[in-house]
Amino acid sequence: MKKNYSLIALAVCLLSFSSAFAQTFWTGPKITFTKADDTDHTLPENQDSLTSNVIITRRSSGGPIFNIAKGSDLTGTEWALGTIEDGIENLTFSAWGNNITGGSAVSSGDLVLHLIEDDIYIDIKFTAWSSGNGDGEGGPGGFSYERSTPAAKEPVFWTGPKITFTKADNADHTLAENQDSLTPKVIITRASSEGIFNIAQESRYDGQFTTDTYQAPKGTEWAKGTIADGVENLTFNTWKATIGGARNITSQGNMVLHLVEENIYIDIEFTEWTQGGGGGGFAYERSTPTVVTNTVETVQTVTTVYPNPANNSIQVLGANSSANYSILNVLGNEVSNGSLANGNQIDVQALATGIYFLVLDNGNIVKFIKE
Repeated sequence: MKKNYSLIALAVCLLSFSSAFAQTFWTGPKITFTKADDTDHTLPENQDSLTSNVIITRRSSGGPIFNIAKGSDLTGTEWALGTIEDGIENLTFSAWGNNITGGSAVSSGDLVLHLIEDDIYIDIKFTAWSSGNGDGEGGPGGFSYERSTPAAKEPVFWTGPKITFTKADNADHTLAENQDSLTPKVIITRASSEGIFNIAQESRYDGQFTTDTYQAPKGTEWAKGTIADGVENLTFNTWKATIGGARNITSQGNMVLHLVEENIYIDIEFTEWTQGGGGGGFAYERSTPTVVTNTVETVQTVTTVYPNPANNSIQVLGANSSANYSILNVLGNEVSNGSLANGNQIDVQALATGIYFLVLDNGNIVKFIKE
């Protein structure tokens, strides 16, 4: 029998209304994204994943850039000449092609990219464009730009209960159950050999000693030690550099994993590692998000759900493993229910994209986003 939680629905509507006008300006340090000539645009390493709604790339046959998350054009974006500092209210936004001046994306100078659905504004400047004219026709598909990043976030330290993640030998690394989904931007796995990598941003392990590629898992940095040692006292580097080429990964002891973009620090220790081409099995024990309880108006929220946003499943921390739950949509209608099991994981693949509330039978309410 479906329920209607009118108080929750009212609170959600109020929160949704207040956030509808929130604009986000990426004013953090500039980074450079590059797609080389003749590279496969369908691979994550050749895409600039800004959000789940906007992922920029370009075909190797040339043509304009496009948002592969939405199709074959730049749906979900609008562009303007200028910078965020100029004041977005003073800029004129339109399609990307309308802002290409001087017959070249590079000669257009400073641009502002607006991610419409996410309401994010990004400073961007094209620095390379292979062949073609201003509309991007022709050429082998290479391009490069410099763009701003999210403003620096306060560090988040995962000091919650430890869990163990395991990928068995010869298990398919492309399946969600063989990946540790830390956040939407960092999902750790391993193929049948070599090192670990971030399948959310790269398709394979790349441990080459070059400036551009020696960064696996992409979006992370590592250090020996623990969060309790004080991250300011640790020396962070790539995973490969941190383990120092050791074949016995499990002998490395305590490490700290830093998710750079989200500024999250996680205690981690490898407990199993299959050498060579023996199947790619590995396991580690890591910390989880710290459980924090707070009250906002009449709705109690507990930050015990991760990843959030989620694609396939969510894990609930700080709850009884046999607790009953209901999942409500933004109208307060129940769309799913059950009892916690399988390590307190709940399958959410069937839910439509949107905002939901997980209601536990102990009275706790957790807001999460399904992508």
